Amino acid sequence: MSERTHNEGFEIWNDKTGERDHLKEMFGTFFKKFDPKNMSFVRVYDLQYDTSCYDNDRYGFCFNGNKQGLKITIDPNGLVKEYIGLILHIDCEVNREGLQEFFERYGGGIDTINDQVEMIDRMNLYNFKYEVMDPKEILKRFPKISMVID
Repeated sequence: MSERTHNEGFEIWNDKTGERDHLKEMFGTFFKKFDPKNMSFVRVYDLQYDTSCYDNDRYGFCFNGNKQGLKITIDPNGLVKEYIGLILHIDCEVNREGLQEFFERYGGGIDTINDQVEMIDRMNLYNFKYEVMDPKEILKRFPKISMVID
């Protein structure tokens, strides 16, 4: 992927876990203020991942410790279907290719399944929709970020 398509994201909310408590600290650490030239608030929805390769240990998992009797499958219905976040798009715009690369690494919202299992491969994302959101709408929904938006 070229730099011209690279998008990187910071999650504000998803439909499985709700609003992130670390939001205010994250903005305070990384950003002084919202820059619409390089950042956009984006809603990504109808995320559809291919989970066919994440069945037991065919591949896609790293096992820490004894995996005897450990059975793993990923239920597509248990993955994040809607995400709202701050997308960084320095030197480009928010675009489908960049979002797809980011969300494949995001892996449907699965970072660690339990203490013994971590997802190590990207999860293929075969379809999604997205919209760039008006910062005023974001402020209404997530008042905590008022510190970074004028």
